[in-house]
Amino acid sequence: MKTLFLIFVSIAIGIGGQFCLKHGVMESSGRIELNSFGQLVQQVFLIFKNPYIWLGLFLYAFGAVTWMVVLSRADISYAYPMLGLAYVIAVFIAWAFKGEPVTTIRWLGVVMISIGVMVIGNEITIRNWIKMLAGE
Repeated sequence: MKTLFLIFVSIAIGIGGQFCLKHGVMESSGRIELNSFGQLVQQVFLIFKNPYIWLGLFLYAFGAVTWMVVLSRADISYAYPMLGLAYVIAVFIAWAFKGEPVTTIRWLGVVMISIGVMVIGNEITIRNWIKMLAGE
C-alpha cells in the first residue's frame, strides 16, 4: 500500500512540475520559435529567469527521487504503466482549471489509458475472476 501511495505522490509531483514549466514558459516568452539558433538561445535565457521554471525543474528532480524509491519496491512492469494516470489527471486539470480544449478523441484516449491502469492495478483480482469463470 505504501508503494501505491508513493506512485501517486510521484505522479502528483510530475504533474505539478509540468504545469509549473508550462506556466513559466508561457509567462516568460510564450511560444518558443525555432527560426534561428540565436533566437532560441535568447528565449532559453529568458525562460530560465522565471521562477516557475526552477520550481518545475525542482519538482522533476524530487519526483525522480520519489520514483527511484518506487522502483526499489515494485516491479517496473507494475509501476511504470501506473504513470499513465499522470496523462489522465493532467488532461483533466488542463481542461477543468486551465480551460484547454479537449477533443472527444483525447477523452477516448483518457478512458482507454484509465482502463489499462485499472487492469494493471487490479491484476490479482482479475486473475481470480478469470479462474472463477473458468471453474478453477
